[in-house]
Amino acid sequence: VIDYESGTASIDLLPVGGTCNMTQFGDYVYIVDKSNDRIIKFDPYAKNAVSEMSTGAGTSPNTILFLSASKAYVTLSDEPHVAVVNPATMELTGTIDISGMADDDGDPDQYHAVVKDGLCYISLRRSSGRSLTDHSSLAVIDTAADTVVTEAVLATNGIAGARDRKS
Repeated sequence: VIDYESGTASIDLLPVGGTCNMTQFGDYVYIVDKSNDRIIKFDPYAKNAVSEMSTGAGTSPNTILFLSASKAYVTLSDEPHVAVVNPATMELTGTIDISGMADDDGDPDQYHAVVKDGLCYISLRRSSGRSLTDHSSLAVIDTAADTVVTEAVLATNGIAGARDRKS
C-alpha cells in the first residue's frame, strides 16, 4: 500500500501467488490471485484482508469486473464459464456458460473484460500452452440477463486484434 501524500509504502502485508491483478471498487482493493485460485477483498486503510473467496482449484481467475456493489464477473482462464459473484459477500451467485467458444482444450482462455451499454465484452485468447490456436474472439454477454449474446471472432489472431471478421 502506498500513501501518496506522505510517500510511504507498506510492504509484505499478505502472501499472494506469483500472478495477481488488482482493482479498486468502493473502499476496497480486490486482488485476483490467479496462482492460488482466489480473490481477496483488501482494506487499504486498515491494511488487511477483509475476506476472500476461492474460485475453485485450477480455475486461474484473471479479472474481476464490477457491475454494481452486489454483482461482479470474474473471468476464469481455465474454465468454460464466467463466474458471477457478489463482491459484498464474496460469494459465487452463478455462472455463465461460454463453452461453445472453447478451443480443443475445452476452455476459451478468458482474459480481461469491459462493460459498455449493458454488454460485457470478454477477450478470449484461445490458446494451448503458450501458443494461440485458431482465432481470438470476444464473448459478448448481456449483463441484465447474464446470457451470451454472441461471439465476435476477431480478424487478427491475438487479443490485440480489434476488428470483427463480419465488418
